[in-house]
Amino acid sequence: MKKLEIFWNTIHYFDYRFELKIQNILRGDGTYSQPTSNPEIQKQRDIEKEIFEKVFKNPGYGFSSMMAGNFIYLMAGLIGSGIFFILMGILNYYKIQIDKFAFLIIVSALPFVGLTYYYVFHKDKYLTYFKEFDKKPKDWRKRWKWISFFTIMAIILFLILSFMFMDYLSNINH
Repeated sequence: MKKLEIFWNTIHYFDYRFELKIQNILRGDGTYSQPTSNPEIQKQRDIEKEIFEKVFKNPGYGFSSMMAGNFIYLMAGLIGSGIFFILMGILNYYKIQIDKFAFLIIVSALPFVGLTYYYVFHKDKYLTYFKEFDKKPKDWRKRWKWISFFTIMAIILFLILSFMFMDYLSNINH
């Protein structure tokens, strides 16, 4: 289970890094990155930089951290939803009637969102992992950036295929 915790925190870390890059692109590097000889303008730029650092870049409570947290919960929900759709297809195939909303909560929300909370956010584990991952060599980061990207794509593909499987099982005439 420790490997799953590390894996999930790695995906969260690289999404956080991606969110930081998006914020830098949207915000631009800002005029505060260009030094000036005018002390009043430089003071204003330093204040802007400090505010930007606090609001967006703080991994504990910054905007990018919140967006990455929402994204990792979304990924957990997509995995649970994919399993839900597969099970709904199987239940429809065997013509078993159940309360779909309760089944969705039990199958999708509770286990996957609960495990994500425990593995990533419980006692701020992600902050410890972020510090650890920041110290990793560049080749490790490059490799895991791609692994994280392909994992996200695989989760999305799994969700799409689960829709197709559910529809296929629901439409079989038996």
